[in-house]
Amino acid sequence: MTLLPFLLAVSAVPPELGPAWAEFRRAPAAHLIKTKVEIGTLGYDRQRGQLEFWLRRTVVSGINENEQVSWADTRNCVAAKPVIASMRDIPVPKFAPIGSSDGPPIVLDGIGYSLRTYSDQGMLTAETNVGTPVAAWIEGALKALDSCWGTSTPKRTD
Repeated sequence: MTLLPFLLAVSAVPPELGPAWAEFRRAPAAHLIKTKVEIGTLGYDRQRGQLEFWLRRTVVSGINENEQVSWADTRNCVAAKPVIASMRDIPVPKFAPIGSSDGPPIVLDGIGYSLRTYSDQGMLTAETNVGTPVAAWIEGALKALDSCWGTSTPKRTD
């Protein structure tokens, strides 16, 4: 695992949507493109009998750090709920203080990945590089959600 800083421009989520409870990031070391996806709860859909969620993707690119924000939600993106649910299946790495691991060496370049969300035991954050379960999940999530993004901010479920 590596500890890479993930700096993205900050534009606030509209207060009516409430806070994000999860986020994942992808930041290639050799490229000036960083992607962050935040996930929050829209509310409970009484007709469907289930919670609905919003997703916000922020892509920051170039030396000038141009920011592009796009949105999706589980009502309009069939891939979103399976992606969110699959977070539970990501294998959690073992804690390994420096020098105590028989695993692959620490990589200081490549692509930095970060996932922050709640677990059964509190908040969990993982920062990794290529070739890890977290990296594979983030790449798969970004690919699965690729066709879902639009410019309209989702509205809360009544």
